[in-house]
Amino acid sequence: MCRACVNKLAKKECPTCKVSFANIRLAPNPFVQGMVCQLRVKCCQHDDGCDWTGELGVDGRNLKAHDAICPFKLVSCALCARSMPAADFNAHDCPHSQFTHR
Repeated sequence: MCRACVNKLAKKECPTCKVSFANIRLAPNPFVQGMVCQLRVKCCQHDDGCDWTGELGVDGRNLKAHDAICPFKLVSCALCARSMPAADFNAHDCPHSQFTHR
């Protein structure tokens, strides 16, 4: 299990065998950690048209870095709350903005 999943557990016990690990110092397995970091992953917006793929990276670093700049990621206008892909945001003609593109 990854650290994030362990931290989300309500009880500090194995979800499969129910053995408690509340008083055990958990440490990553370097071999497994290396394998996970090298996993090839797709962008979370793949189904919306993004074709980025890459290695997951340590703690998902590469996927997170791409997600921060992905033009297909949905963003919301703070004024009208309309959602749109990030690439379309600059052209968004918000009806609540005093600075329209009309």
